[in-house]
Amino acid sequence: MEAMRAAALRVLLKCCPQELERVLRCNAAPEEHLGLPLSVISLADCEPELTEALFLRPLEVLSLLDDAAVQAQSVLKDTIEKQHTENEPHGNQTADAQIPLNVYDNVHVRLVGLPTSL
Repeated sequence: MEAMRAAALRVLLKCCPQELERVLRCNAAPEEHLGLPLSVISLADCEPELTEALFLRPLEVLSLLDDAAVQAQSVLKDTIEKQHTENEPHGNQTADAQIPLNVYDNVHVRLVGLPTSL
């Protein structure tokens, strides 16, 4: 189970960094539910074992992916904030750095690009 959690986090950070950053910067209401698209093809390319588990135990794996989406936001937020701190050591923040980054709990992975044969 722990290996699947790690795989879920890896795939989101590798395949969805722009979408995760969009969520961090969206300034949504805390109770709003947000979708995070993940290509099934990308998932299969990056983490074939997780993809196999998805087809065997879809509810369990989708729940893991949703949990990983929250964790991935935190990881990406820390990375972005660290990069801005290193790039602007004297407090001269760019406009992007001034936009608050918010981690949302109500993020749900939405699988896209499912082959029609399935």
